[in-house]
This record gives sequence, structure tokens and C-alpha cells, in this order.
Amino acid sequence: NKKKYEMAIPYLEEDIKYCIKSLELGNASVSLGYLGDIYFAIQNTNKAKVYYDSSLNLIRDRRYWTIRSQPQMEMEIKERAYKGLAEIYENKQKNAEAYQYLKLYLQVRDSLLLIRTKNNVAFLQAQHEFDKIQKQKESQIKEQRLWIALQTLSIIGFIVLAVAAYRFYRLQHIKKKLELENAQLSQKAE
Repeated sequence: NKKKYEMAIPYLEEDIKYCIKSLELGNASVSLGYLGDIYFAIQNTNKAKVYYDSSLNLIRDRRYWTIRSQPQMEMEIKERAYKGLAEIYENKQKNAEAYQYLKLYLQVRDSLLLIRTKNNVAFLQAQHEFDKIQKQKESQIKEQRLWIALQTLSIIGFIVLAVAAYRFYRLQHIKKKLELENAQLSQKAE
């Protein structure tokens, strides 16, 4: 496991350099937090602390990054860093600092939970509205298909009736013509 973590370090360092060059400071701060997690996992707490602190310092630098447009990202960065720093200080048995960062971590975590819950509720409400509209459209389509089927049946019924009426009229006309011809032949035969 330690080798996998160590393999990720150069990629994250490269990502941080690229993000800073392109002024994507939020993404650079996220990668710094990941590096803090990796160094903590491989028990290099001094480097982990440096990366967590750097992550927090970078999000405080508001010259190039409009943090206000991404408050949830800022809170997620703080959550990772505060949790890591609390664990580092706990391992070093610096309880006052550990407690301070634990309080910050819990505050941010609770705020994130509230935001995520609100987002989930909003998503579920939107999904419900979408489903309701979808069902209404499906119902309208069924009604339209039924109406089209009824109109088609009506037209077919009218055509059948018209053909039947025409045939009846035509048969009546032929019958009258035959009766007239029979009457004429009867008169000639007499």
C-alpha cells in the first residue's frame, strides 16, 4: 500500500505545479490536501502538516481565485485539512491543538452535511417535478393516440358506410334498370 501512495506523489506534485501555473488555485489546494493525506498515511506527519497548511494557505490567497463562486469546494478543502491536522496533533499528543482542529473539522463537516442535504432535497424535488411533468406528458400522448385512433375509426366507419350506401344505391339503380328492361321485354314479348 505504501508503494502505491509513493507512486501517486509525483503525479500530485506535477498537478499542483500545473494548477498554480494556470491559476487554478482551488484544484491546487485540493491536490495539496491529497498529498497531506498520503504523507499522513505513510506516517510522515511533518510533511503531511506542511501540505495541509499549504492547502489552507492557498485557499486564503484570494488574488486569483474567486472562492465565493465555489464555497462548497473551499469547505471540502478545509474539512480534509482540519481533519488531518487534528489527527497529526493527536498523534503528537498536542491535545489543545488537536482539539482546536477537531472543532474546526466538525463545524465544517456539519456545514457540508447541511449543504449536501439541502442539495439532495433540491435534487429530489426537481426529480419529483420532472417525473410529474413526464407522467403528464405521457398521459397527454396516450390521450392524443386514443383521439387519433377514434378519429381513424370514425373515418374508416364513415368510408365503410359511404361505400355501403353507394353500393346500396348502385344496386337499387341496377334493380330499377333491370325491372324497367324486364317490363320492356315483357311488353315486346306480348
